[in-house]
Amino acid sequence: MKPVKQGMTDRIEWVDCAKGIGILFVIIGYTVSGILRGAIFSFHMPLFFILSCAVFQYSADTEQLSIKTSRGFRHLVIPAILMYVLSVLTYAIRNKELFSNVESVRKFIIDILLTGIFSSGVPVKVFSYEVLAIGIPWFLIVLFFGRTLFDFLQIRFSGSGLMLCCAFLSALGVWLGKIQWLPCSLDIVFAIMPIFYIGANIAWFQVEQRPVPKFLLYGSVWAGTLLLSYAIKADYLELACRRYPLYPLSFVTAVAGTLAVVELSVILTKIKKYTYRLYIWEKILFICYLFIILTKAGSKSYGNSQIVHLQIAF
Repeated sequence: MKPVKQGMTDRIEWVDCAKGIGILFVIIGYTVSGILRGAIFSFHMPLFFILSCAVFQYSADTEQLSIKTSRGFRHLVIPAILMYVLSVLTYAIRNKELFSNVESVRKFIIDILLTGIFSSGVPVKVFSYEVLAIGIPWFLIVLFFGRTLFDFLQIRFSGSGLMLCCAFLSALGVWLGKIQWLPCSLDIVFAIMPIFYIGANIAWFQVEQRPVPKFLLYGSVWAGTLLLSYAIKADYLELACRRYPLYPLSFVTAVAGTLAVVELSVILTKIKKYTYRLYIWEKILFICYLFIILTKAGSKSYGNSQIVHLQIAF
């Protein structure tokens, strides 16, 4: 299983461009509501998962898997932990009343531990206890476990066996999302295995060939399935909240939306005067990060950055 081919600069322009478009969609998605929010949320997180998998070098054996798992832990989980610790410290400093008595300190410690264990992007109900959201570090946790699990599966299975295994885990994850959310957001990890499968096999779609008609085709599929979802259930895909309306139709919408953005990125990079270089997206990312920090700081959801994960993940 090979990643998309890279050029002499070791960067893939359309991937960088797609990431930049995705970042802009994240910002817009968190500032609007209604069907526009639904349209963006219907594919924006799967877009980043697929792009990450598209350029990932998968393991040939368990020895390579062990090395890549260790590297992934350093690149994804440790930054997630650091972001979480920073968020907790910031919240604690701004809310000194937490340490006014032993009971509040005990509850604060329990909240911190349970929030880290479940690593959910939104609050979780565990029996009668409400576990607070970790915020955006959930993305890094899910990316680490999801990519590692898929890497393991593609060593053990191939062809239709791998496809069926991903489909089974996806159905299991969606079911668990309705029953009880798992620690480390593992139910989401299971649910989106087909997304990782698509990302790992992005070469099938030959995205750099005939991008204009493909953009129109994928865009039409995305819009059509999204409108159908709204017409039947008035809902949209939101992974952190475990919302998978009309599953698996919502996944078709997510993949079609992602491929439309990818083809648009290919088109833009072929028009030289509109080619968006990586440093431009890094500046946009920095501005987005400052925007979120200024607007979200002090939230009781301990992970308050909505954007910073994107640069770490790629």
